[in-house]
Amino acid sequence: MDAQSGGSTAMDTSRNDDESSWSSGERILCFHGPLIYEAKIQNIEVQNGAPKYFIHYHGWNKNWDEWVPVARMLKYSEKNCAIQKDLIRAHEEKTNDKRRRNKRKAEDTESDRSNTGGHSSGPGAEGSGNNNGQADHVFAVPKTPSPLPGTSSAARRKSGLRPQKRVAKKYADDTEEDETPRRPIEVPKPPDNTVQSEQVFKSKVEIKIKIPDELKSYIVDDWEQITRHRNLCLLPAKLTVHQLLENYASAKTHKSSDSKNNKEKAIQEVTAGVREYFNVMLPSQLLYKHERPQFDQLKREDPNLVATKVYGAPHLLRLFTKLGESLVYTPLAERSTSLLIVYLHDILNYIKRNASIIFSNSDYVSSDMCMES
Repeated sequence: MDAQSGGSTAMDTSRNDDESSWSSGERILCFHGPLIYEAKIQNIEVQNGAPKYFIHYHGWNKNWDEWVPVARMLKYSEKNCAIQKDLIRAHEEKTNDKRRRNKRKAEDTESDRSNTGGHSSGPGAEGSGNNNGQADHVFAVPKTPSPLPGTSSAARRKSGLRPQKRVAKKYADDTEEDETPRRPIEVPKPPDNTVQSEQVFKSKVEIKIKIPDELKSYIVDDWEQITRHRNLCLLPAKLTVHQLLENYASAKTHKSSDSKNNKEKAIQEVTAGVREYFNVMLPSQLLYKHERPQFDQLKREDPNLVATKVYGAPHLLRLFTKLGESLVYTPLAERSTSLLIVYLHDILNYIKRNASIIFSNSDYVSSDMCMES
């Protein structure tokens, strides 16, 4: 991304594609996962027509040494060191928040178990997956539980219980012979198949969505534009989330093929699910504090605001950094989860390949200009 005029620049240090701007032995900062680490360039080579840099992370074992692309590298400067510290602080806060949430959930679960006499789970409690033999869907939602066994005499016979009418008659006869009627033996009801036991919930692993290295610097640029330069995204975006996902779906399904039906349906389902998650999560999780007045103003102007038709690619990337945490709570089978991750990574790769036309410094304007418009 080129620098923007007027002092409101994107992070020019993250866009050093000129090989001569980096030298062997240079002290740098480098992305590894969500954080930035101090490193040193050990060697430089051209691999597949692009320069690659062999780096050593300061204070870490040589086993962590690796070849990295220029997209992961930042110049060692006071400005970028401040960004490094901010990311570490934000990561620690996020980790601590997650630990507190998990602790509260564990305490609530323990409290529920003690209140119900320890019967929070039982035989069949883990059967919250694909129970009815129906095909899994990528973005599945919990279905209403089917009628409990015993609602018909046939069902009761199948479950090994005596038909209800006969049982009722037997108790009716007993009441005539005995002044103190015996209470029917209560058969324990199976748990609601939309509620997962504590054991199943704890066994779930967070879904990891890997952001391509080439897109991480755009996420940092976006963060800097909003939080440091106090700019805002120009809305509605030139390329909205809705349009971007439509373009992706068209690019993947336009080829004529007799066997494309299943793939086409999966793509349509995934893109529809991403839109839905975006619309739901944007107000509470995808906006920086500085952006909330802008959103409130848009909401006042249009109470039926659809976020995917107003916001653009920077906010979509923010969604992908948080989507894995949210997908843990959906009742997806392992096969559906694997399929979903494949398509989500495919969308990210599509954005990566078209990044030069999707992202632009002109997408950001000063707060005053934005609020006046």
